[in-house]
Amino acid sequence: MLQKRTAVEEPDKYHYLSAIWILSCNDEDGVMTYLGIEDRLGIDEEKAREIIRERRELFRPFVPKDRLDEWKESIRNRKWRPSWYTAISDQKRAEALEKMKPKDTFRNQFRAEPGAGRCNIEIIDWGLQHIERLRKAKHDARDERMKRWTNIITPSLAILLAILSMIGSVYTQVQASRSQFEVARYQTDRKPKQDAYSGFMGALYPMFDAAAKHKRDELLSHIARMEGSYYLVDLFLPDEERNWLWNSYQNFVQFFFTVFDKSVAVQSNTEIDSELIKEYTSHTSVLRSRLHTLLFGT
Repeated sequence: MLQKRTAVEEPDKYHYLSAIWILSCNDEDGVMTYLGIEDRLGIDEEKAREIIRERRELFRPFVPKDRLDEWKESIRNRKWRPSWYTAISDQKRAEALEKMKPKDTFRNQFRAEPGAGRCNIEIIDWGLQHIERLRKAKHDARDERMKRWTNIITPSLAILLAILSMIGSVYTQVQASRSQFEVARYQTDRKPKQDAYSGFMGALYPMFDAAAKHKRDELLSHIARMEGSYYLVDLFLPDEERNWLWNSYQNFVQFFFTVFDKSVAVQSNTEIDSELIKEYTSHTSVLRSRLHTLLFGT
């Protein structure tokens, strides 16, 4: 139905994520559609859905049906209409609106309520910085993997050449050096893990406290700090456990936004809803136990 644009170099998903974030913040209408994203950015609809699903801290992946029905009616009657809608024939317009379901729409996390205005510059800037941190973390992780392989391969080749030329004496020296390396690594391995673990777990309660007291700016600040701590812990985990920790982090962020939506501004910890505290304590206990075992073996 809609033609996709051709680019010299295909943007990575963080380019698309940034563009979608800005559109969702600035559009006159808070209801976003995947058809609209496909039309405006030239991105495949399924790829757009995948991007939105992965970033629940930025977007809500659907619009409630009653609000969607109101939005459809407004599209039929108002003068301003989305470009994807005006680009198709009258017959196909009615069919497209009729087929549209809540799963075909999404919202900006900060424009979730009906009639919510455009996001202010602070929220837009926070989102862009958050996306840039994600992009940088991915690139840094890739560079770190390359660096690890280089550090492994280069000494191995040097050792192999030394063994071929000086079998007896060099082999003994290599073994001694390897033993010293293992001792040094053992002595320095635990402290980085402890620092990373403490920073990650220590960020949880300030996030919960800010969400429960309805302090948005503090919540966003703590989320950013906790994400930084996550990438330190991430270095010590295998791929499968790294995915588990990332999903746990995302679930916590979503939980804190849910707490934020339910909460009102309060003055002390004693005023925080006890059920929310119980739920937070339960989630934290599970995370703490498993992560500690993964890092320290006990």
